[in-house]
Amino acid sequence: FNEDSYRKLGGRLDVTMRTIQRASAVSHVEVTTLVVPGLSDSKEDMRRESEYLASLDPRIPLHLSRYFPCYHYDAPATPRETLFHLRDIAEQSLEHVILGNIR
Repeated sequence: FNEDSYRKLGGRLDVTMRTIQRASAVSHVEVTTLVVPGLSDSKEDMRRESEYLASLDPRIPLHLSRYFPCYHYDAPATPRETLFHLRDIAEQSLEHVILGNIR
């Protein structure tokens, strides 16, 4: 949940945050974060993301999805333990944190 990561992927964090804010004010919103090693697996970023979402509504569900290499991106798969640690951080602020792609 930092600007550098969003730029690497061709996006802007402020636009994403504004979209979530606007949508959550008028409808049900769920957020999914693909946890990629070295890109979106920072504990501090997860703390910022979950606290931001909780400031809008602590009931917003956050899905943390495990990354697996495919197509042109070949970083190693996200360790399961990383997802468990990030879930623990997010659950300090949010009521619903769901892990995905856990095999």
